[in-house]
Amino acid sequence: MAEPAASSVGPRTPVVISPAAQDALSRLWSVRIPGWLDPYAPQWADAFADGTWTARWGTFPALAPLAAAALGFFFAVFWPWIDYVYSESLVFMGLLIAGALLSGPLGAMMFFGYIVGDFLGDAFQGYYTRAPLGMAGGRLVSYILLGLLAVRVPALARRMAERAPLPVEPTLRLAVRLFLYAAGSALLVFLWCQAMIVLIRPVFTWVRQSPTTEAIMHVQTQWKWLVAMAVVASLARLVLETTTSGSGAGADLVASLQQERWSHVQRRGEFTRRLMGPGRLIVATLVVTLLLSGTYEGWIDPVIVAGIVVFLGAWRYGVIGRLPTGWVSFVRKIPALVRLAVAALVGYVFAYVILWGLWRLGSLRAVAAGSLLTLAMFYLLFPGRRQSALAGGRQRE
Repeated sequence: MAEPAASSVGPRTPVVISPAAQDALSRLWSVRIPGWLDPYAPQWADAFADGTWTARWGTFPALAPLAAAALGFFFAVFWPWIDYVYSESLVFMGLLIAGALLSGPLGAMMFFGYIVGDFLGDAFQGYYTRAPLGMAGGRLVSYILLGLLAVRVPALARRMAERAPLPVEPTLRLAVRLFLYAAGSALLVFLWCQAMIVLIRPVFTWVRQSPTTEAIMHVQTQWKWLVAMAVVASLARLVLETTTSGSGAGADLVASLQQERWSHVQRRGEFTRRLMGPGRLIVATLVVTLLLSGTYEGWIDPVIVAGIVVFLGAWRYGVIGRLPTGWVSFVRKIPALVRLAVAALVGYVFAYVILWGLWRLGSLRAVAAGSLLTLAMFYLLFPGRRQSALAGGRQRE
Protein backbone atom coordinates (compact mmCIF):
# COMPACT_ATOMS: atom_id res chain seq x y z
CA MET A 1 0.00 0.00 0.00
CA ALA A 2 1.39 3.40 -0.94
CA GLU A 3 2.44 5.81 1.75
CA PRO A 4 0.25 8.89 2.09
CA ALA A 5 1.54 12.06 0.52
CA ALA A 6 1.99 13.72 3.88
CA SER A 7 4.83 11.32 4.71
CA SER A 8 7.01 13.02 2.11
CA VAL A 9 7.74 15.66 4.70
CA GLY A 10 10.33 13.79 6.73
CA PRO A 11 12.10 14.77 9.92
CA ARG A 12 14.97 16.30 7.94
CA THR A 13 12.70 18.81 6.23
CA PRO A 14 12.73 22.13 8.10
CA VAL A 15 9.32 23.44 9.00
CA VAL A 16 9.12 27.21 8.60
CA ILE A 17 6.33 29.75 8.68
CA SER A 18 4.84 30.96 5.44
CA PRO A 19 6.30 34.02 3.71
CA ALA A 20 3.13 35.96 4.50
CA ALA A 21 3.39 35.16 8.22
CA GLN A 22 7.10 35.96 8.18
CA ASP A 23 6.40 39.34 6.58
CA ALA A 24 3.63 40.06 9.09
CA LEU A 25 5.88 39.26 12.05
CA SER A 26 8.75 41.34 10.66
CA ARG A 27 6.44 44.32 10.30
CA LEU A 28 4.98 43.67 13.74
CA TRP A 29 8.38 43.99 15.46
CA SER A 30 9.88 46.69 13.23
CA VAL A 31 6.89 48.88 12.31
CA ARG A 32 3.61 48.19 14.07
CA ILE A 33 4.74 47.91 17.70
CA PRO A 34 7.12 50.90 17.37
CA GLY A 35 4.24 52.84 15.82
CA TRP A 36 1.99 52.00 18.77
CA LEU A 37 4.66 52.94 21.31
CA ASP A 38 6.09 56.05 19.63
CA PRO A 39 3.57 58.55 21.07
CA TYR A 40 3.92 57.27 24.63
CA ALA A 41 7.31 55.53 25.02
CA PRO A 42 9.72 56.42 22.17
CA GLN A 43 12.62 54.62 23.82
CA TRP A 44 10.70 51.35 23.93
CA ALA A 45 9.63 51.92 20.32
CA ASP A 46 13.28 52.27 19.35
CA ALA A 47 14.10 49.04 21.19
CA PHE A 48 11.66 47.06 19.05
CA ALA A 49 12.74 48.81 15.83
CA ASP A 50 16.37 48.05 16.70
CA GLY A 51 15.94 44.51 15.39
CA THR A 52 15.09 45.64 11.85
CA TRP A 53 18.62 44.88 10.68
CA THR A 54 18.00 41.15 11.26
CA ALA A 55 14.93 41.00 8.97
CA ARG A 56 17.14 39.93 6.04
CA TRP A 57 17.68 36.57 7.75
CA GLY A 58 14.10 35.43 7.24
CA THR A 59 12.28 33.16 9.68
CA PHE A 60 14.65 33.22 12.65
CA PRO A 61 14.45 36.95 13.51
CA ALA A 62 10.69 36.89 12.93
CA LEU A 63 10.18 34.16 15.54
CA ALA A 64 13.06 34.97 17.91
CA PRO A 65 11.20 37.65 19.96
CA LEU A 66 8.43 35.14 20.70
CA ALA A 67 11.05 32.64 21.84
CA ALA A 68 12.64 35.35 23.99
CA ALA A 69 9.30 36.05 25.67
CA ALA A 70 8.84 32.34 26.37
CA LEU A 71 12.37 32.19 27.77
CA GLY A 72 11.71 35.11 30.12
CA PHE A 73 8.49 33.45 31.30
CA PHE A 74 10.35 30.17 31.85
CA PHE A 75 12.98 31.83 34.03
CA ALA A 76 10.34 33.60 36.13
CA VAL A 77 8.16 30.53 36.71
CA PHE A 78 10.32 27.42 36.41
CA TRP A 79 14.00 28.35 36.86
CA PRO A 80 14.94 26.74 40.21
CA TRP A 81 17.66 29.27 41.05
CA ILE A 82 15.29 32.27 41.10
CA ASP A 83 13.36 32.33 44.36
CA TYR A 84 12.64 36.04 44.86
CA VAL A 85 14.18 38.19 42.12
CA TYR A 86 16.04 37.83 38.81
CA SER A 87 19.37 39.00 40.23
CA GLU A 88 19.63 35.57 41.87
CA SER A 89 20.39 34.09 38.43
CA LEU A 90 23.59 35.03 36.62
CA VAL A 91 22.40 33.02 33.61
CA PHE A 92 19.19 35.01 33.23
CA MET A 93 20.93 38.38 33.45
CA GLY A 94 23.63 37.25 31.02
CA LEU A 95 21.10 36.06 28.44
CA LEU A 96 19.08 39.26 28.78
CA ILE A 97 22.18 41.39 28.23
CA ALA A 98 23.22 39.37 25.19
CA GLY A 99 19.75 39.41 23.65
CA ALA A 100 19.16 43.11 24.23
CA LEU A 101 22.51 44.11 22.71
CA LEU A 102 22.17 41.79 19.72
CA SER A 103 18.61 42.82 18.85
CA GLY A 104 16.29 45.13 20.76
CA PRO A 105 13.11 43.00 20.41
CA LEU A 106 14.88 40.08 22.08
CA GLY A 107 15.65 42.09 25.22
CA ALA A 108 12.25 43.79 25.31
CA MET A 109 10.26 40.57 24.85
CA MET A 110 12.38 38.64 27.34
CA PHE A 111 11.70 41.47 29.79
CA PHE A 112 7.94 41.32 29.22
CA GLY A 113 7.91 37.53 29.39
CA TYR A 114 9.69 37.62 32.74
CA ILE A 115 7.29 40.23 34.16
CA VAL A 116 4.22 38.23 33.15
CA GLY A 117 5.63 35.03 34.61
CA ASP A 118 6.83 36.72 37.78
CA PHE A 119 3.48 38.42 38.41
CA LEU A 120 1.42 35.31 37.72
CA GLY A 121 3.71 33.16 39.86
CA ASP A 122 3.52 35.55 42.82
CA ALA A 123 -0.24 35.97 42.46
CA PHE A 124 -0.80 32.20 42.24
CA GLN A 125 1.19 31.66 45.44
CA GLY A 126 -0.75 34.37 47.26
CA TYR A 127 2.14 36.74 47.91
CA TYR A 128 0.11 39.81 46.97
CA THR A 129 -2.56 38.98 49.56
CA ARG A 130 -0.04 38.95 52.44
CA ALA A 131 1.60 42.33 51.88
CA PRO A 132 0.03 43.85 48.76
CA LEU A 133 1.55 47.34 48.92
CA GLY A 134 5.03 46.22 49.91
CA MET A 135 4.99 43.40 47.37
CA ALA A 136 3.77 45.60 44.53
CA GLY A 137 6.18 48.42 45.38
CA GLY A 138 9.20 46.15 45.60
CA ARG A 139 8.31 44.39 42.37
CA LEU A 140 7.84 47.75 40.61
CA VAL A 141 11.35 48.81 41.64
CA SER A 142 12.79 45.53 40.36
CA TYR A 143 10.94 45.85 37.03
CA ILE A 144 12.18 49.40 36.49
CA LEU A 145 15.75 48.27 37.14
CA LEU A 146 15.31 45.32 34.77
CA GLY A 147 13.87 47.63 32.12
CA LEU A 148 16.97 49.80 32.37
CA LEU A 149 19.12 46.77 31.60
CA ALA A 150 16.89 45.52 28.79
CA VAL A 151 16.29 48.84 26.99
CA ARG A 152 18.22 51.84 28.26
CA VAL A 153 21.67 50.23 28.51
CA PRO A 154 21.70 49.04 24.86
CA ALA A 155 20.23 52.33 23.62
CA LEU A 156 22.80 54.48 25.42
CA ALA A 157 25.66 52.24 24.30
CA ARG A 158 24.56 52.52 20.66
CA ARG A 159 24.13 56.27 20.92
CA MET A 160 27.63 56.73 22.33
CA ALA A 161 29.08 54.66 19.47
CA GLU A 162 27.05 56.23 16.67
CA ARG A 163 27.27 59.91 17.63
CA ALA A 164 30.97 60.06 18.37
CA PRO A 165 33.28 61.61 15.74
CA LEU A 166 34.70 58.75 13.67
CA PRO A 167 37.67 58.50 11.27
CA VAL A 168 37.02 58.57 7.53
CA GLU A 169 39.10 55.49 6.70
CA PRO A 170 36.67 52.49 6.69
CA THR A 171 38.80 49.97 8.61
CA LEU A 172 39.80 52.45 11.30
CA ARG A 173 36.23 53.72 11.45
CA LEU A 174 34.92 50.23 12.17
CA ALA A 175 37.63 49.64 14.78
CA VAL A 176 36.71 52.83 16.63
CA ARG A 177 33.01 51.96 16.51
CA LEU A 178 33.74 48.49 17.88
CA PHE A 179 35.74 49.96 20.74
CA LEU A 180 33.16 52.61 21.60
CA TYR A 181 30.23 50.18 21.46
CA ALA A 182 31.99 47.52 23.55
CA ALA A 183 33.40 50.01 26.07
CA GLY A 184 30.08 51.81 26.43
CA SER A 185 28.18 48.55 26.93
CA ALA A 186 30.73 47.34 29.48
CA LEU A 187 30.66 50.58 31.45
CA LEU A 188 26.87 50.77 31.55
CA VAL A 189 26.47 47.13 32.61
CA PHE A 190 29.10 47.64 35.32
CA LEU A 191 27.27 50.72 36.64
CA TRP A 192 23.98 48.82 36.59
CA CYS A 193 25.52 45.98 38.62
CA GLN A 194 26.94 48.39 41.20
CA ALA A 195 23.60 50.15 41.54
CA MET A 196 21.72 46.86 41.91
CA ILE A 197 23.64 46.01 45.10
CA VAL A 198 21.60 48.60 46.98
CA LEU A 199 18.64 49.49 44.76
CA ILE A 200 17.23 45.95 44.72
CA ARG A 201 16.75 45.99 48.51
CA PRO A 202 13.04 47.11 48.46
CA VAL A 203 12.08 43.74 46.96
CA PHE A 204 12.90 42.31 50.39
CA THR A 205 12.74 45.17 52.89
CA TRP A 206 9.25 46.27 51.86
CA VAL A 207 7.92 42.83 52.86
CA ARG A 208 10.02 42.77 56.05
CA GLN A 209 12.66 40.35 54.80
CA SER A 210 16.42 40.54 54.42
CA PRO A 211 18.01 40.35 50.96
CA THR A 212 19.23 36.88 50.07
CA THR A 213 22.92 36.28 49.47
CA GLU A 214 22.24 35.16 45.91
CA ALA A 215 20.32 38.35 45.07
CA ILE A 216 23.36 40.49 45.87
CA MET A 217 26.30 38.17 45.22
CA HIS A 218 26.08 37.97 41.42
CA VAL A 219 26.00 41.73 40.83
CA GLN A 220 28.52 42.45 43.59
CA THR A 221 31.20 39.82 43.01
CA GLN A 222 30.44 38.21 39.64
CA TRP A 223 29.71 41.34 37.61
CA LYS A 224 32.79 40.60 35.50
CA TRP A 225 30.89 37.81 33.73
CA LEU A 226 28.03 40.15 32.88
CA VAL A 227 30.44 42.81 31.63
CA ALA A 228 32.22 40.19 29.52
CA MET A 229 28.88 39.09 28.07
CA ALA A 230 28.09 42.71 27.19
CA VAL A 231 31.44 43.11 25.41
CA VAL A 232 31.06 39.89 23.40
CA ALA A 233 27.43 40.63 22.44
CA SER A 234 28.13 44.21 21.38
CA LEU A 235 31.12 43.18 19.26
CA ALA A 236 29.14 40.34 17.67
CA ARG A 237 26.25 42.70 16.93
CA LEU A 238 28.37 45.30 15.20
CA VAL A 239 30.40 42.75 13.20
CA LEU A 240 27.27 40.91 12.02
CA GLU A 241 25.45 44.12 11.18
CA THR A 242 28.42 45.46 9.22
CA THR A 243 29.23 42.29 7.29
CA THR A 244 25.60 41.57 6.29
CA SER A 245 24.58 45.09 5.28
CA GLY A 246 25.16 44.58 1.55
CA SER A 247 22.77 44.87 -1.34
CA GLY A 248 20.09 42.43 -2.43
CA ALA A 249 16.58 41.47 -1.44
CA GLY A 250 17.45 41.37 2.25
CA ALA A 251 18.88 44.87 2.21
CA ASP A 252 15.85 46.13 0.30
CA LEU A 253 13.54 44.61 2.92
CA VAL A 254 15.46 46.27 5.76
CA ALA A 255 15.39 49.63 3.98
CA SER A 256 11.66 49.26 3.33
CA LEU A 257 10.93 48.46 6.99
CA GLN A 258 13.04 51.38 8.19
CA GLN A 259 11.31 53.77 5.80
CA GLU A 260 7.89 52.54 6.88
CA ARG A 261 8.86 52.78 10.55
CA TRP A 262 9.73 56.49 10.24
CA SER A 263 6.80 57.41 7.98
CA HIS A 264 4.85 58.74 10.98
CA VAL A 265 7.71 60.40 12.85
CA GLN A 266 5.47 63.35 13.78
CA ARG A 267 3.68 61.11 16.32
CA ARG A 268 6.93 60.38 18.15
CA GLY A 269 6.71 61.57 21.77
CA GLU A 270 3.26 63.04 21.15
CA PHE A 271 2.03 62.25 24.65
CA THR A 272 5.15 63.53 26.41
CA ARG A 273 4.97 66.77 24.41
CA ARG A 274 1.43 67.29 25.66
CA LEU A 275 2.61 66.63 29.18
CA MET A 276 3.80 70.00 30.43
CA GLY A 277 7.22 70.51 32.03
CA PRO A 278 5.86 70.23 35.60
CA GLY A 279 4.21 66.93 34.69
CA ARG A 280 7.45 65.46 33.35
CA LEU A 281 9.27 66.77 36.40
CA ILE A 282 6.78 65.08 38.74
CA VAL A 283 7.15 61.75 36.92
CA ALA A 284 10.95 61.95 37.00
CA THR A 285 10.90 62.82 40.70
CA LEU A 286 8.65 59.88 41.55
CA VAL A 287 10.79 57.43 39.57
CA VAL A 288 14.13 58.55 41.07
CA THR A 289 12.70 58.73 44.60
CA LEU A 290 11.29 55.22 44.19
CA LEU A 291 14.52 53.79 42.78
CA LEU A 292 16.60 55.17 45.65
CA SER A 293 14.21 53.79 48.27
CA GLY A 294 16.68 51.01 49.03
CA THR A 295 19.02 53.58 50.60
CA TYR A 296 16.53 55.22 52.97
CA GLU A 297 16.96 55.00 56.74
CA GLY A 298 14.08 57.21 57.83
CA TRP A 299 11.03 59.08 56.59
CA ILE A 300 13.01 62.27 56.03
CA ASP A 301 15.25 60.61 53.41
CA PRO A 302 12.68 60.38 50.57
CA VAL A 303 11.56 63.95 51.29
CA ILE A 304 15.12 65.23 50.90
CA VAL A 305 15.72 63.12 47.79
CA ALA A 306 12.50 64.34 46.18
CA GLY A 307 13.39 67.96 46.93
CA ILE A 308 16.85 67.61 45.40
CA VAL A 309 15.48 65.85 42.31
CA VAL A 310 12.87 68.59 41.83
CA PHE A 311 15.61 71.23 42.05
CA LEU A 312 17.86 69.38 39.58
CA GLY A 313 14.96 68.78 37.21
CA ALA A 314 13.87 72.42 37.30
CA TRP A 315 17.45 73.41 36.54
CA ARG A 316 17.66 70.90 33.67
CA TYR A 317 14.44 72.24 32.13
CA GLY A 318 15.77 75.80 32.41
CA VAL A 319 13.15 76.91 34.94
CA ILE A 320 15.64 78.21 37.52
CA GLY A 321 18.68 78.95 35.39
CA ARG A 322 20.66 78.04 32.33
CA LEU A 323 24.08 76.75 31.45
CA PRO A 324 26.57 79.13 29.82
CA THR A 325 26.75 78.87 26.04
CA GLY A 326 30.48 78.19 26.23
CA TRP A 327 29.96 75.23 28.55
CA VAL A 328 27.30 73.64 26.34
CA SER A 329 29.53 74.02 23.28
CA PHE A 330 32.51 72.63 25.19
CA VAL A 331 30.87 69.48 26.55
CA ARG A 332 29.37 68.62 23.17
CA LYS A 333 32.89 68.26 21.81
CA ILE A 334 33.73 65.60 24.40
CA PRO A 335 32.79 61.99 23.48
CA ALA A 336 29.70 60.80 25.34
CA LEU A 337 31.57 57.78 26.70
CA VAL A 338 34.11 60.05 28.41
CA ARG A 339 31.38 62.24 29.87
CA LEU A 340 29.50 59.23 31.23
CA ALA A 341 32.67 57.82 32.79
CA VAL A 342 33.45 61.17 34.46
CA ALA A 343 29.92 61.49 35.89
CA ALA A 344 30.01 57.94 37.26
CA LEU A 345 33.51 58.32 38.68
CA VAL A 346 32.66 61.55 40.52
CA GLY A 347 29.58 59.99 42.11
CA TYR A 348 31.43 56.81 43.03
CA VAL A 349 34.36 58.62 44.66
CA PHE A 350 32.04 60.98 46.50
CA ALA A 351 29.91 58.17 47.90
CA TYR A 352 32.47 55.51 48.72
CA VAL A 353 35.54 57.54 49.63
CA ILE A 354 34.47 60.87 51.11
CA LEU A 355 30.99 60.35 52.59
CA TRP A 356 31.78 56.85 53.84
CA GLY A 357 33.86 58.39 56.62
CA LEU A 358 31.27 61.03 57.54
CA TRP A 359 28.44 58.69 58.46
CA ARG A 360 28.42 55.62 60.58
CA LEU A 361 29.93 52.56 58.96
CA GLY A 362 27.49 50.84 56.64
CA SER A 363 25.13 53.79 56.20
CA LEU A 364 23.38 53.62 52.84
CA ARG A 365 22.81 57.37 52.77
CA ALA A 366 26.25 57.72 51.22
CA VAL A 367 24.97 55.75 48.25
CA ALA A 368 21.95 58.03 47.90
CA ALA A 369 24.16 61.13 48.08
CA GLY A 370 26.55 59.69 45.51
CA SER A 371 23.64 58.79 43.22
CA LEU A 372 22.23 62.31 43.39
CA LEU A 373 25.65 63.79 42.67
CA THR A 374 25.97 61.46 39.68
CA LEU A 375 22.56 62.67 38.47
CA ALA A 376 23.69 66.28 38.83
CA MET A 377 26.90 65.53 36.94
CA PHE A 378 24.90 63.79 34.22
CA TYR A 379 22.67 66.85 33.81
CA LEU A 380 25.76 69.06 33.72
CA LEU A 381 27.62 66.96 31.14
CA PHE A 382 24.57 66.05 29.03
CA PRO A 383 22.57 69.29 28.68
CA GLY A 384 18.93 68.65 27.84
CA ARG A 385 17.15 70.16 24.87
CA ARG A 386 15.75 73.00 26.96
CA GLN A 387 19.14 73.95 28.37
CA SER A 388 20.70 73.70 24.92
CA ALA A 389 18.07 75.99 23.46
CA LEU A 390 18.54 78.52 26.25
CA ALA A 391 22.29 78.39 25.73
CA GLY A 392 21.91 78.86 22.00
CA GLY A 393 22.65 75.26 21.04
CA ARG A 394 20.59 73.75 18.25
CA GLN A 395 22.07 70.28 17.96
CA ARG A 396 20.05 67.66 19.84
CA GLU A 397 22.01 65.62 22.38
